[in-house]
Amino acid sequence: MDIERIVAKIEGEKSGNAFLIDNRRVVSVKHCLSNLTEKVKLVFPKLQEGEVIEREAVVCDQFVTSEDRWVLMELEDEIDAPNITIASMCLQPFDEVNVYGYDSNFFAMGKWTRFQSSASMISNPDLVQDMLFDPVDSQEKDFSGLSGSPIVKGNYIIG
Repeated sequence: MDIERIVAKIEGEKSGNAFLIDNRRVVSVKHCLSNLTEKVKLVFPKLQEGEVIEREAVVCDQFVTSEDRWVLMELEDEIDAPNITIASMCLQPFDEVNVYGYDSNFFAMGKWTRFQSSASMISNPDLVQDMLFDPVDSQEKDFSGLSGSPIVKGNYIIG
């Protein structure tokens, strides 16, 4: 799976990332957007080799509730997107994952960051909990800007 190609940087008052789930839709987190009713500018630096692709998207409001943290957005113009696989997966403490995105320090390049799960196991599988991670082998102290980036375990996007 070519994760780097599907990740877009959100440009605007707030920053973060979004990723393609098909040719017309992207997913991100709500706190990366300053206004859920305005168009969002997305920049895909690696979708097409040698060319930066920009698209505008709008939030699909039928999926937004006050409890939701994720937002689904629809692109105004379709993109030729690679296929991806999203999976539900139970992480154990100390399981490693990778995150790809454009953080505040590496905006232009994008980068992979390795994390390990720091959360404890939940005995109730129906209970929703945020994923909690600690960096692995990273000198960086600030991971701001990575919100909305895909969390990858193996060949699957898990968050």
